[in-house]
Amino acid sequence: MLFVSLGALLVGCQAGSSAPGAVATSTPAKGSGSLPGDGDPQIYWDTIKQQVAQGLHRSVAELTALWGATPGGGQKGSNPPAAVTISDVATQEGLTRDQLTSLELNAIQTACTQLVHQGALTQAQADARMQEIRGWSLSDLDGYIMYAFNAH
Repeated sequence: MLFVSLGALLVGCQAGSSAPGAVATSTPAKGSGSLPGDGDPQIYWDTIKQQVAQGLHRSVAELTALWGATPGGGQKGSNPPAAVTISDVATQEGLTRDQLTSLELNAIQTACTQLVHQGALTQAQADARMQEIRGWSLSDLDGYIMYAFNAH
């Protein structure tokens, strides 16, 4: 599996657990250097954002404000890290780590299913994507979800 630095992929997002000092330093990526979903129809990212926001009892706008790009040129890596991670928000809502992981994976699965229904992905491609994502570390999964709010 190829790893790409977070700074190259997540504009200002800092993925990690709520434990002090625990910060992801890499995010899994396809061989092309892009993440699964990059280049997919916007409905993929919108579905992830809607599902996660609902599960965290927040609005998409509120989470985008937390993890979205800030003004300042928009160049990757140019923004400060997110002060609040998805793990922090989940903890505030009383979700356990396992519940957050389930929420994240279910959101991605729902988005993949949407693409299959639209004919943008085959079921085999969706299954392969989910298999890849399920192999990620928890901090990489958190980073991917925050990336959805940041870049899409």
